[in-house]
Amino acid sequence: MFTCKKNLAGLNLAQLTDFIREMGEKKFRAKQIYHAMYNRRLSDFNDMTDLSLDFRRRLEEFAVIRWPQTASVIKSSLDKTRKFLFKLEDDEYIESVLMDEGDRMTLCVSSQAGCALRCNFCATGSLGFKRNLSAGEIIGQLVTAQKESDKRITNIVLMGMGEPLLNYENTVLALKLFTDGDGLGISSRRITLSTVGVIPGIERMTDDRLPCKLALSLNAPNQKSREKLIPVAKKYPLKELLPALHRYEKSTRHRVTFEYVLIGGINDSVEDARRLKRTLGGFTAKLNLIEYNPFPQMSVGKNNSNKFKQPESGRIEAFRHELERPGLTVMLRKSRGADIAAACGQLCLNKNKSAS
Repeated sequence: MFTCKKNLAGLNLAQLTDFIREMGEKKFRAKQIYHAMYNRRLSDFNDMTDLSLDFRRRLEEFAVIRWPQTASVIKSSLDKTRKFLFKLEDDEYIESVLMDEGDRMTLCVSSQAGCALRCNFCATGSLGFKRNLSAGEIIGQLVTAQKESDKRITNIVLMGMGEPLLNYENTVLALKLFTDGDGLGISSRRITLSTVGVIPGIERMTDDRLPCKLALSLNAPNQKSREKLIPVAKKYPLKELLPALHRYEKSTRHRVTFEYVLIGGINDSVEDARRLKRTLGGFTAKLNLIEYNPFPQMSVGKNNSNKFKQPESGRIEAFRHELERPGLTVMLRKSRGADIAAACGQLCLNKNKSAS
């Protein structure tokens, strides 16, 4: 019947039903497994005691539930942030970051192993692109991280390694599993997908009305300076990207959140703030300012002596003050887990350097 054991992790109910039928079982069994695997977070068939012993034995013969393996967990001494390094079945590695924000537990998950976009300030870009993650590998970061936390994970941000809109199909399947009440049960209002601005993906999101909020990783005040930080900005320029975001807001009635990483001496001047305010002039928006999380091994472009750095506190306050206007909510988010290489890709990059 099957040449090897089927990994059920990441299958939706329809896919599980097809598998159960191939086993010659009735389809209601698929709902039992679905609920046990996602809602109860069980990965051992023997723990699914509502299933008959005979059926559990048959499942063990033909199937397995295998999530990403935890290679390491590092805890910050500065805050309650935890950084996960996960090992995948093909020996690739990905990262997740769990942030304890008091009334919220937010998990930042990856959508790809590595990234093809090579943003100049991002450690993940230095790794290059390995492959897309499956839906099971995306949601498996939550399933596995939850076992390490004594508090329930309430929020998901797809802001880890990779560009989720370049892994659209698997990201959509993962979102549906995240938000299904019989599945992982995370409210769609508590899930945010962050993109660097892949316009075709944003247009698909608009048409498909994905169960999540949208954030744009902007990081520069205008097109010219954005191209220096984000090479793909040349392919998806602001003059086309901003109208696509307007269409998203009009169609979905959801506000876009803009993310702006403040890098010392690069994009943090008062004049940069004025340019940014003009760029966002047509939006009633939320703007998250994020202090750059420095990483000694990272450098700007090809000049190894010109390293990115954190902005000075005075420049941050001046930047934020200049942005204040009606309709623009500006939030300053402190860099978290700076002592544990918590920014995207830093742990994997460190691992690769140690191995070489």
